[in-house]
Amino acid sequence: MERIASAAIHVGGIICSMPSPARHHSIISNAVYSLQLTPPFIGEQGFITSTGRFVNRKEAKHIAVEAGQIRDGATLSNPELFSEDLW
Repeated sequence: MERIASAAIHVGGIICSMPSPARHHSIISNAVYSLQLTPPFIGEQGFITSTGRFVNRKEAKHIAVEAGQIRDGATLSNPELFSEDLW
C-alpha cells in the first residue's frame, strides 16, 4: 500500500524534499538557499509517496487516510493534507 513518505515542493521543474518530519517551510527555506531562489516564489506544495511519486495536498490526504497515517487529533474535514496531520 502506498504511503506518504515526506513533505515536498515542486518548483521550476524540480522537486525538493527533506526526510520527515521536515515541514514545508523548512523545505522552502532550503530551496531558497540551495537553488538561490528569490522569495516569494511560485511552487506547489505536496508530498512524496513511498513509491517516489510527487502528489498534491489533496491526493496526499486520500493516500494518508487510506494508509491509516493520520495522527490522532488531526482534522479530517480539510480536503488537503498538512505535515502536521502526519508528524
